[in-house]
Amino acid sequence: MRKTKRTSGNVLPLKWACAAVLAGALLGSGVAPEAVAAEKKAKADEPFGVIAGTVFRETGFSFAGVEIVVVWELVGKKKKEWKGRSDARGEFAFRVPAGAGRYTVRVKAEGHAPEERVVEIGIDERRELSIRLQTETVKK
Repeated sequence: MRKTKRTSGNVLPLKWACAAVLAGALLGSGVAPEAVAAEKKAKADEPFGVIAGTVFRETGFSFAGVEIVVVWELVGKKKKEWKGRSDARGEFAFRVPAGAGRYTVRVKAEGHAPEERVVEIGIDERRELSIRLQTETVKK
C-alpha cells in the first residue's frame, strides 16, 4: 500500500506564501508599487553613457574572468567606482552617468601586467575598448 502525506487544508504552497510575504512587506513599508515604478522610470530617463569592451590574452584569445574597475573622477567631488568581471567571451559593459569628467578603466588579471585606459564620454555615447593583456615577465 502506498503511503500518502496529509496536510491540513490551510497550508499554502511555497510560491504563494512567498508572494504573500512580499506583498505584506510592500504594503507594510508604506511604499506604493507605483512609487517604485516611477522611481525606476525616472532613473531610466537620466542621461547615461556606456563603457564596453573586450579583453584579450597576449595570444589574441578572449580572456574570461578578468577584474575590471571603472573610476569616475570629478574635480572637487568624491570619486565613484564600479567593479565587475569580463564574461565568458571576455566582454564587459558598464552603464555610467554621462557628464563632464574622466573615466579610468583598470584591467588586471593574475600573471598579467595591469592595463589602464582613460575615457571621456558624453550623453548617450558608447565607448568601445579593446584591451590586450601582456604576460608578466618573471625577474630573477
